[in-house]
Amino acid sequence: MGSGPQTYTFFAHKFTEQGTYKVEVRGKNTKSMTVTIKNPLEAPREPKRAAQ
Repeated sequence: MGSGPQTYTFFAHKFTEQGTYKVEVRGKNTKSMTVTIKNPLEAPREPKRAAQ
């Protein structure tokens, strides 16, 4: 017996703090995993504005 149709999607999240996080994706089948962030990305900065 074959499996049914599969659906793929893209998910991205930028962590700004070190630590261990539980990541969960919910839908027809809920999946979760634990991720450890050792070198987080910098927090987003406000865009620079031109001097007037």
